[in-house]
Amino acid sequence: GLDFLAAMVKVVEKAPKSALSEEFETVIREIKIGAPRAEALRNLSWRTDVLPIASFCATLIAADSVGASI
Repeated sequence: GLDFLAAMVKVVEKAPKSALSEEFETVIREIKIGAPRAEALRNLSWRTDVLPIASFCATLIAADSVGASI
């Protein structure tokens, strides 16, 4: 029942420290300082350059653009 940002914060809090959790922290920071969610996710995809993460980001961006529940 959490919104997207709150869910990402919860994942970062509960997950062990790793490169991925640090990248999620960066996404959270970007969104909190005013970057659109889609831009923050595109940046994540660009920084990691990993196909499964790029697919995950593209799916979230597409769902967000049509107003689908994530």
